[in-house]
Amino acid sequence: MKRLNIIMSALLLAIPAPRVVHAAVGGGDAVVLKGGRQIFGEVVADSLDGVRISTNRGRMERTVPASRVETVHYADRPAVYRKGLALLRRGQYAEAAARFHESRTVEARPWLKVYAPFYEGESLALARRYSQAAAAYRQCLATDAKSRLAFDAQMGIGLCHYAAGQYEQAATEFDKLIANTPNDARCWLVEVSKANMLLVQGELDEARAIYQTLKNKLPRKSELTASVKLGLAIAAADMNAAGLDNALELPAANVLKCVAWKLRAGRDFKAKNYEDALNGYLRADFYLSREPPVGMFAKAAIDVPAAPGARGELLCSAGACAELLKKNDEAIALYESARIADPAGKWAKKARQRLEALQK
Repeated sequence: MKRLNIIMSALLLAIPAPRVVHAAVGGGDAVVLKGGRQIFGEVVADSLDGVRISTNRGRMERTVPASRVETVHYADRPAVYRKGLALLRRGQYAEAAARFHESRTVEARPWLKVYAPFYEGESLALARRYSQAAAAYRQCLATDAKSRLAFDAQMGIGLCHYAAGQYEQAATEFDKLIANTPNDARCWLVEVSKANMLLVQGELDEARAIYQTLKNKLPRKSELTASVKLGLAIAAADMNAAGLDNALELPAANVLKCVAWKLRAGRDFKAKNYEDALNGYLRADFYLSREPPVGMFAKAAIDVPAAPGARGELLCSAGACAELLKKNDEAIALYESARIADPAGKWAKKARQRLEALQK
């Protein structure tokens, strides 16, 4: 019996205890992982990406991915900021931006001075309030230009200009990022964004040069490779029809899919294949209308919202195809949508003219 007790004791000692890191720094926060383990220390950042916690009396920091976090217990809970994160995850962008803005003034944690304006910028950008979003990103940079969010904040400013159709300002911001961090792999994302912007503007030669450079230096398994391949295919002015069709099968960015379908629709329209052209313009509009992932605006350079007037052009083109196919009811619906999508632009004027002609 005594021998059995000794064996059982040895077996129990061999079972590893749950890993708990004790380091009560600055108030004793705790990150509870899925499975029950806890990490004690001071939370220095809590975002959609995960939680960064300082341990060992401030001598070590680690980031716990959001997928591994069950909950976070704060000794001094920044409730307003966390409410903003919850609203952002639910897609309530305007309300989230208001909470982040409030958090900047009512909650005292030092890291919030960087993170709150950054996520306020994210929220405002996703709400398509681009000038306000750029101002929030700039506040993040002004607080700490060397923070881990500085690159994304600078990217966010460029994307806000891009999404607002302010291409020269966007190019300036992108060039600034590339010049300041030439050896940073994240600059590949910036260069893809700049090439996409040139492609949307119709600057095919300049876009093709950037795509070609990227193709030669990107790792084979990079998530950007498909977008670069599709961008090259679209930018090739002498590309044959089969090349475009094959390129459309690549799992690339929505903005590139939109451009590719628009080019294909234009080709079909010239060939008087109006049914295929109508389908192409509608497919282009589908990809144009899709938004970046929630809360990731500054990291979604390859999938930015449409520039002003872009939807109006596609819907008017689709309406023209429907007219030529004698589908007047569908044409009227498309022109109405174009008028709503671009209320103050030239496409709204064209849509109104066609509506008047069809409704006589």
